[in-house]
Amino acid sequence: MRLRSRSLLVHLAVVVVVMVMLDPLDIARIIQFRALGAGVLPFLAGGLFHPFVLQMTGLALLCAPIPLLLPERLRPLLIVVSATAIAALGLSLSILFDKPLWGAPTAAAGIVAGHILGSVPLLFARRRSDPRRPSPGPPSRGPALAARLGRTQLVLVGAAAATASAVALIGVPFLVLPLQQSMAAVEQSDAVVVLGPAEPVRIALALRAADEAPTLTVVLSSSVRNDRFVDDRCGTTDPVRVLCFAAVPFTTAGEAAAVQALATEESWDRVAFVTSLPHVSRARRVMEQCTTLDVAAISASSPSSPSDWTYAYLYQLIATTKELLRGVC
Repeated sequence: MRLRSRSLLVHLAVVVVVMVMLDPLDIARIIQFRALGAGVLPFLAGGLFHPFVLQMTGLALLCAPIPLLLPERLRPLLIVVSATAIAALGLSLSILFDKPLWGAPTAAAGIVAGHILGSVPLLFARRRSDPRRPSPGPPSRGPALAARLGRTQLVLVGAAAATASAVALIGVPFLVLPLQQSMAAVEQSDAVVVLGPAEPVRIALALRAADEAPTLTVVLSSSVRNDRFVDDRCGTTDPVRVLCFAAVPFTTAGEAAAVQALATEESWDRVAFVTSLPHVSRARRVMEQCTTLDVAAISASSPSSPSDWTYAYLYQLIATTKELLRGVC
């Protein structure tokens, strides 16, 4: 198989992986990734890096190499087919995983812009090699540019794939298959704490445990912003006692400090935590190091799409790295 053909297949595979794992049509997801990146690189929070700008620029750069790698025969038609197919793939994934579509128009614009951008060098190369021109000029650089791009791409993609695979495999025991306690262990605790965000599925699991153990206190962790958390069960005692707190800072370590204060006040010795599947291992480690309590942990939900898993993985990876560098508590 020729180098250009291999490079084209590799790049199209990269495009598919990006569309599946990052879901660039979902602006809400891009906002999440931007906030995640701003925690490491603060300049990403600036107005220059608006989510729509990031979306269009990223998709344009992703698609720009495609025209250079397409076969010369029927290239204009193949460029149109490529742009249409990539946009259709993104739209289909958004519909399949029930994601919002309000970022689709700008995503399509980025995909088209990338294909146009990648076609510009070909137009200049074609003009310089036109036999009707009075001066032939230097030879066309189109094939050489495509070959150089192909070789560089194969090296970069291979290195990135190997690194990503290694990191993903290392994280599987912690994010995908974490050690969890049974519901019986949760019911034997003095309290069950729903870590933020206090999603309905997490609250439902905690209340179900309390139904089986009437002495169990349910504790809900709230954001410090009142408009982001409203639950009329806070402070109730019938049929289940429900307490609520707002951790400052609103982090796992902040929640651990708030739970420790509550446990001291309420004379609790054992506390169970309800969170999402990728958060279980890190939450247990933080709670064990930042409190004096016996800790049990259980998940109530897991990511529902590939992009959800990607975001959760990166979030936990960055949070764990910060804890290793700055300390957990």
